Amino acid sequence: MISIYPMTFENKPYFIYWLAESEHLGITDGGSVLYQEKLNRNRRTEFLKQEIDDELWEKIIEKELNLKQLSDTHVTISRGTRSIELKAEKDFGKVLMRVMGKLVNVYNKTKISASPNKEDIPKPKASPIKKTNFAIPLKKRILEYRDEIID
Repeated sequence: MISIYPMTFENKPYFIYWLAESEHLGITDGGSVLYQEKLNRNRRTEFLKQEIDDELWEKIIEKELNLKQLSDTHVTISRGTRSIELKAEKDFGKVLMRVMGKLVNVYNKTKISASPNKEDIPKPKASPIKKTNFAIPLKKRILEYRDEIID
């Protein structure tokens, strides 16, 4: 199972993800960078200073983990005063392809929820072409259209 959550760092969008089967925690911007580290149950317990179940771990990932520092070689994630480093992946194509479908869905939901006001949502443009009413004879429709153009 893959869980992905949006976050921002220095006004740039990032996504934190958890690969439950392989116990990998990662951060990506969706294309150019990916940081990842295997966090088995013992490392998670050490990081959080408490033993937790998988459901609580995912809630902590979603709501409490923050990006603290970002570099070319690693990223530091913190929860309160505790922090952990994830190393940069050099060949991350396979991993990124694995999460890309879910990542796109999360990104689209994030963009929609970022503008909850109706004023922010763009309205569809009206089509300049009128819908044809086939109940009106063709000759009459042509005459009406010609009159509209002349006016």
